[in-house]
Amino acid sequence: MKLAPALALAALVVSCKEHQPVHDDNAPSCDALQQRYAALLGEAKACGQAGGACETRVDDRLGCACTTFATRKKVLELESVRRTWEHRLCGHSVGCVPTSCPEPQRGECSTQGRCLDVSPADRPPR
Repeated sequence: MKLAPALALAALVVSCKEHQPVHDDNAPSCDALQQRYAALLGEAKACGQAGGACETRVDDRLGCACTTFATRKKVLELESVRRTWEHRLCGHSVGCVPTSCPEPQRGECSTQGRCLDVSPADRPPR
């Protein structure tokens, strides 16, 4: 019964192929995705009359990220770039080390029209 080991090997090969990075010559590179995410986040951090309120939590970068607040205007595009990044397994070989990201409570629009994160440590004492 040499058929069973051959089937097992074929199943293993198929299984491994499902977890390999997606290589598409027309797809953006991982570096290009990181740059696109950063540019979109910069746009989403613009607030004020035309930009809206800083009320949406997003990752501050692809990969090992912290939370930041931004406007809603680019959230769908940010999410699309993040999904492409994950689908291509861009960060699969990056080991994230635990960082102490300050967890912002809310976002505020600065006088310069940029979203700023406000954490509990930023509150003045009462």
